[in-house]
Amino acid sequence: MKRLFVLPVLALAAMSFALVSTNYNVDITSSNIVWNGYKVTGSHTGNVKVKSGKLNIDGGKLTGGSFEIDMSSITCT
Repeated sequence: MKRLFVLPVLALAAMSFALVSTNYNVDITSSNIVWNGYKVTGSHTGNVKVKSGKLNIDGGKLTGGSFEIDMSSITCT
C-alpha cells in the first residue's frame, strides 16, 4: 500500500519540476545584434538581424538558448 502512494507522489513531483522550466521565443521584429570588430589600425561596428531564437528559463534563471542570425542583413555603421 505504501508503494502505491509513493509512486504517484514521485510522478507529481517530477511533473512540477518540469513545469518550472519555460521556453520563450525571441521577438525578432524588435531584436537586433550590435557587433564590434577590432584590428590593429581601428575598429568596425555594425548591426545584424535575428532570424529566430529561444531562451530557456528555469527557476527564474537563464539556463540556455539558441539564435539563428540572418547574415544577409549584416551592416557596417
